[in-house]
Amino acid sequence: MLLLYTPAFLAGLASFWIFPHQGLRSTLLQSAVTLHFFKRVFEVVFIHKYSGAMLLDSAIPITLSYFLSTATMIYAQHLTQGLPEPPIDLLYPGIVLFVVGIIGNFYHHYLLSNLRGKGEKEYKIPKGGMFELVMSPLLV
Repeated sequence: MLLLYTPAFLAGLASFWIFPHQGLRSTLLQSAVTLHFFKRVFEVVFIHKYSGAMLLDSAIPITLSYFLSTATMIYAQHLTQGLPEPPIDLLYPGIVLFVVGIIGNFYHHYLLSNLRGKGEKEYKIPKGGMFELVMSPLLV
């Protein structure tokens, strides 16, 4: 699973070197994308308990989509340099939503990781957090 997230994480890291000192909005986007994929790599290594393997036929397109999405977002933000700021500034609400979302996502991944004991592979119904309200709080 490291294969899925590492290229996008490295693209986020490289963006700080490729596009240094581009202003607050660019730095926030670079930081958010890099932090998101760092969290994913961290979860793969320390949190998730996998019940099976993923086929390479599935992993390659997913990896490419994450990498290309990351690179495209960062480059698109780079292209906005010199343009006027938006008339309605949603920067700070966006930061709040990102932080709440990434913390909530991590928390629910942690809950899922504690469902099964070592070596168990059967499906278990998640409990706790927002699992009591929605089927997949990871996507909320």
